Amino acid sequence: MFQPIDRRSFFLCLGLVAAVTFAVFVPTLQYPFINYDDPTYITDNEMVRGGLTAEGVRWAFQSTLSLHYHPLTWLSHMLDVELFGMNSGAHHASTLFIHTLTAVLLFILLHNWTNQVWTSAFVALLFGIHPLHVESVAWLSERKDVLSALFLTLTLVAYGAYVRRPSLLRYLPVLLFFACGLLSKATLVVVPVALLLLDYWPLGRLPGAGGGHFNNDRPPGNTGQISHVRAILEKAPLLVLSMFLAVGTMYLQRSGSNMVSLEAMPLAFRLSNAALSTVTYLGKTFWPSALAFLYPIRPISSYEAGMSVLLILLLSLGGIVQRHKRPYLFVGWFWFLLFLLPVIGLAQVGIQ
Repeated sequence: MFQPIDRRSFFLCLGLVAAVTFAVFVPTLQYPFINYDDPTYITDNEMVRGGLTAEGVRWAFQSTLSLHYHPLTWLSHMLDVELFGMNSGAHHASTLFIHTLTAVLLFILLHNWTNQVWTSAFVALLFGIHPLHVESVAWLSERKDVLSALFLTLTLVAYGAYVRRPSLLRYLPVLLFFACGLLSKATLVVVPVALLLLDYWPLGRLPGAGGGHFNNDRPPGNTGQISHVRAILEKAPLLVLSMFLAVGTMYLQRSGSNMVSLEAMPLAFRLSNAALSTVTYLGKTFWPSALAFLYPIRPISSYEAGMSVLLILLLSLGGIVQRHKRPYLFVGWFWFLLFLLPVIGLAQVGIQ
């Protein structure tokens, strides 16, 4: 059953997550702009350097510069210029504030969904200070990453509120925050499917699924569960947004000759590269060494590809087998695979 909140522990953990996340990245406040992508996004971009203007807002929603569509990211850079001019430290402070806020919201979300204070704090803190996030927080051109993470977390917060008391009024914030996330970075197109995973655990909304205190804190006889069909239909408006942006992004990449053709990179190699990259990122999650902002494509042996595919299959099978006893393993593993899907190279863009 649902346990009362230990307020002292809750606020202690909240402060810990915020303080440690901020402290780890506070050196970035001394960092300058760099000459890789920052000129395109900020320093040499006349529309951004003009600050937040009506003309700039129109440009942000029309621009396909860098062959990406992320108007809210452009607007965030313009707002920084409007407030701080070209002070790089202040721009970094904005990024750090967004990232710290996301870590705090993640802690609140996890605690709300699982009623676990210290475990939620550990996960949120790990999110906040993990070395794989250094690039996103320390490199101003990756503002789109931290901004989309914030809107993803807000989407989940709104979704949790909707699940507790489903209504159109409570669904609208889910749609709004998700749209903002897509307009920050297109890789959030997988979110509708990710919500289905969360419906399984910890929300326990699907038949046969287990959940956290979302299920246990309901009146007797009210399981809060819905059919699989309804769960999918519920995500239809989100899926429409995802499909629209995914198709638009693919068109932009093709029109800019940035997308590698199947003739230049056969499907078999893409699948091998995707499998090896998945295992590589999994390894760097647990042992973050030899990190770089770019991992160029390289030849892949059949042994590397085969062992990578085997490991992925074994972990996937293990997650499926354990889905009733340890649903967090099932959801966590397939969440990891799902969010890698847009960037894993099946639709190859560039040399990474």
